[in-house]
This record gives sequence, C-alpha cells and structure tokens, in this order.
Amino acid sequence: MRGQARLLVGVFVAALAVGLALSLSRPPDHGVTSTLGPSATEPSVETTAAPVASSVASPTAMTSATPSPLMTEVVATATSTATPTEAATPTLSETATNIPAPPTSPPLTTVPTRSSGAARFVIGGVDFSSVAQPLTMSYPTDWERANWLMLEDVGILLSDVTGESLRTFDDIGSWRPGHRIFVYADTPTGVPILSIHDGYWSRQPLEAEPLRAMIEGAVGAPFALSSIQANLERLRGHPMLFGQAEREARFTVRNAVRMDANTTSAYLYRPAHLSELFPEGEVTGDTLMILICSTRQPDEPDEVFPARFLILLALDAG
Repeated sequence: MRGQARLLVGVFVAALAVGLALSLSRPPDHGVTSTLGPSATEPSVETTAAPVASSVASPTAMTSATPSPLMTEVVATATSTATPTEAATPTLSETATNIPAPPTSPPLTTVPTRSSGAARFVIGGVDFSSVAQPLTMSYPTDWERANWLMLEDVGILLSDVTGESLRTFDDIGSWRPGHRIFVYADTPTGVPILSIHDGYWSRQPLEAEPLRAMIEGAVGAPFALSSIQANLERLRGHPMLFGQAEREARFTVRNAVRMDANTTSAYLYRPAHLSELFPEGEVTGDTLMILICSTRQPDEPDEVFPARFLILLALDAG
C-alpha cells in the first residue's frame, strides 16, 4: 500500500484502563515483494498490513497487527504516533524508503496476557499466549494437499500495552529468517486472533503467502471475486497444524471470509470484534482466527492490500 498506512491503528490502554485495537493495514519500515500464486508470474511486491481497532476491558493488554505483500518491489515505511482518544490511539503512516517493506501486518490490539480469559488461548494443549514456547506451524499449499509448508520455531508476539510486540512484528528484518506471529484476543469471544505475514521479504515468501496465493492468485492480478469466493468455500475442511513442545493440535477451516476494502475500513476501530463477521455460534472455545492480507480488486482503493482474509479454524477432535 504505497505510502498509505490506513489500517494500522490501535487503541492503547492508559493506567488502569484497558482497551484494545486492531489496525487492518501494514507494518512499518520494511520492503516486501510479493506474488506467488497459482497461475501467476512472480511479481515483486511490497506489503505490509495491519489490524483494526476496538476497545475492551481486561487487566493486562496485548497488541496485534497483520501484513501482506505488494505488487512490485516497493518500499514502505510506517511510523506510529499516539493520539489521545479515550485511551491513546496510535496512528501509523507509511512513507516510501529504499528499505524493503514487509508484507502483511496484523491488527493492533490490547488484551490481557494473563487473566481468566487467558485459558481461552490454550487450545488442543497448545498455549497461543506463551511467548516462551515457540510453535511449529504447517499447512497444505495446494488444493490436493500433496505439498505442505512446515515452519519451525515460530515465535509468539503477544499484544502488550506499550506496543513493543507490534513494533517487533513489523520490523521483519530484525527477526528474519526466523518466524513470528502476532497474537491478541477477540473481545466478544475471548478466542485468539493470529496475525500472520504474507507477501515476500527479500524475495522469500513469508509465512502465509502460499495460503493467500492459493486463495486469490497473484498480487496485482488476482482471480475474479467469484473465483475467490469459490476458493473460500473450498477452503472449508483444509487442515492446519500447530505444535508446541511435545504437543500437537490439528485444526481445520470452519469458515473463511474476505473483508473487502469497505469492511476492512469499517473495522478499523473495532479490530477485536472480528468474530462478528461469522454466523452466531460458529466462533466457539475450540476455535481461533487467522488474519492475513488480500490484494485489491478493480473496484477497490488503489492500494496493494486494501482488504483482508479472516479464516476461522476449529480444533479437529478426531
């Protein structure tokens, strides 16, 4: 999203107040090239995506954001400044630089790191709030499920009041070639939302790029919306595995939606209420959500990633 960090906005908690914010836009100070997808030549793209914003009551807070790839190797830089609004509301602005920009940037949110709701972050024996215990993550990169991407030592960046975790998540160059995800809570349900980067960094695909490309094709030349919708339906039942220490939890896609540019903007200040986008009763205690970026359609703003994909995973008890 060249020079336009429209969705990386968050609500930070002050003193005893607690809030949360998720900005659906991109990360800062990195250059990302992105393209990769079925039937696509590899375009370079810069990307960064970020979360939306919202407020929620909870003791300790965490912050989240999600990035995504761009269309040609461009560079974007984002800096955030807090502006008071109830609690401090940081805003993010992107400016072009010569440094590669990151891909998808997660939502900015604050949620309790350890509270009664923290138990909701433990699903299938995997603790998605444990920053001391990295994850393994794997999923098929084709519809036939013949090829799998396997990522090891995936660090958890838990949303925090200061925004330090979000800054680290956005500073991709500081932890590549390692892997990081940004984690925060959905306010109505308490389930974790995982913000995962897609796109490319130094011409290497980031964690969710194969998934994004499988759903919508190449950055800058995506499939038609009808095909993307068909792929989102087809995604139901698609597996994703998370491991931690000796434990492994197998999830399958229960539902998946594309948040178009208007919906993404509408949730700018309600990033921790993404469960509202699914039918009532679908987001349960054995689920988690994944937020990644989506490239623009012809009728959307002239940005590389004005939209988002929200994927609901449910623990596979079998």
